Amino acid sequence: FNSSVSVGGGAFSNNQLSPEAGFIYGFKADGTPDYSKLIGYGGESKDVVIPASKNGVALKTIAGSAFSDANINSVVIPSTVTEIGSSAFYNCSRLASVDMGNGVLTIEDSAFSNCTSLANIVIPDSVTTIGNYAFYMCDNLTSIKIPDNVTTIGDYAFYNCDSLTNVTIPNSVITIDNSAFYSCEGLKNVIIGDSVKTIGKEAFYNCAGLTSITISDSVTSIGYNAFDICSNLTEIFVEENNRYYSSDENGVLFNKEKTTLIQYPNGNTRTSYAIPEGVISIGDSAFRWCTNLTSITIPDGVRTIGDSAFCDCRFLTSVTLPDSLTYIGSHAFGYCLKLTRSITIPDRVT
Repeated sequence: FNSSVSVGGGAFSNNQLSPEAGFIYGFKADGTPDYSKLIGYGGESKDVVIPASKNGVALKTIAGSAFSDANINSVVIPSTVTEIGSSAFYNCSRLASVDMGNGVLTIEDSAFSNCTSLANIVIPDSVTTIGNYAFYMCDNLTSIKIPDNVTTIGDYAFYNCDSLTNVTIPNSVITIDNSAFYSCEGLKNVIIGDSVKTIGKEAFYNCAGLTSITISDSVTSIGYNAFDICSNLTEIFVEENNRYYSSDENGVLFNKEKTTLIQYPNGNTRTSYAIPEGVISIGDSAFRWCTNLTSITIPDGVRTIGDSAFCDCRFLTSVTLPDSLTYIGSHAFGYCLKLTRSITIPDRVT
């Protein structure tokens, strides 16, 4: 029968209601019920067991926003389901446990975004894609095992999951997208698989618990500020056979030729650092928030200092700029509060 039911903060019209449990199903183009697609929930149970089938039809899809804002504590998703749609469980703030069936292939964008009580979820081995914002702001999530078939971890997928302590990224993953683990402040251990090619911008930004990171041979692209504001990060180690990146004995990240200094680890305890000969460019935010440094030696040959390169190096007292320098980016020495001595700007800087 047709009905109009208000659930999860939204109204569903012309949909099939299963009144015994409050499950709402869609309709096909010909007007007949589509029991393969669950589009809403209006039931009273706080511990939801989604049926695997209805009237002999297997459930395949939990549609976008189906449980959005629902007041539920746990959910069991049957193995017949292959897709969890965008925002399917968005803002289910009481949802603490998800038992996800082993048929799910895709966790779409924002599927569990803002599920702030979610502490326990096992992603089945069938999953190949974790969408953008999939677990955004799930700040009670303590651990996650990413299955061996996942190829992409989407933008902001685990943003601000600040109780997350351990992550293993399997060899199947090719892309860690922008801000995927942004502000996971409790994250202490990350193992990056051997097939990752792209680490997006700010992928591990403000992961204060990280102490070291290893870049595998497979990585071809590291985005802007990928490891910035990681206050306890002491070293970034690049495997020797990587064709695009390298590191030095101090755990500093460079391009392969060591002509561009990309990132000095924020948590390195050294108080002074001499940039190696041969460096031409100091990248944007390369030394940002390196609060242990008091002095930097920049060799002759360096031509450019990027935006915010030494911003917030609050105990930096000594810097000498080489005559080779031609460009200093905006805020390059912003908030260097101890840098009280005058700095001589070379004549070639424009």
